[in-house]
Amino acid sequence: MESLTPKGIWAFHKYAASTPTDQIHTRIKTLQDQQADGQNGATQDNARKSELLYNVFFRSPVENDSVDPDFNYDPPICDFEPITDQQIYRAIAKLAPHKAPGLNGIRNIVFIKCADLIVPHMAPIFRATFTLKVYPNEWKCSSTIVLRKPGRPDYSVPKAYRPITLLDTMAKLLSSCVADDLMYIAEQHGLLPATHFGG
Repeated sequence: MESLTPKGIWAFHKYAASTPTDQIHTRIKTLQDQQADGQNGATQDNARKSELLYNVFFRSPVENDSVDPDFNYDPPICDFEPITDQQIYRAIAKLAPHKAPGLNGIRNIVFIKCADLIVPHMAPIFRATFTLKVYPNEWKCSSTIVLRKPGRPDYSVPKAYRPITLLDTMAKLLSSCVADDLMYIAEQHGLLPATHFGG
């Protein structure tokens, strides 16, 4: 408790105040299912439950994204800079040590404790993704886990659940480095409105 951040304390409170359950063995037993004819029912079919949760978690793609394929973009405002070792060290320092691992099973704590050994090997790989224009297929895979939102009165409603996505930590570190670059460029060149905060 002493090491919790204000955000962590709020999350801890939500879980502690909710009805106790064995989260490891919790199953989504039955979900309310509004059928096409407008009738409300219930489903225990795993495939149908997956569809109901998918529809709650993910928006339908728009039919027209209104992006003009022939749009004439302005020239780049700066040159692309390869990712540095220091950027990777900063990205690793931001990792939460005991989060659930991605599909490869490597925990964040491994990257944190072994950064000096790993970064000299990761940096050339990260730079190669841009020079060779290759992004490994393993980094594109993720696992979506469904969790109960704490303190909800009715867990037969699909909206009482939330998804978390477990990504490969290597991919997360690369994305973090790129995001830092984009934030720096946006702020350095005044690309964001003065009223933009967060996000």
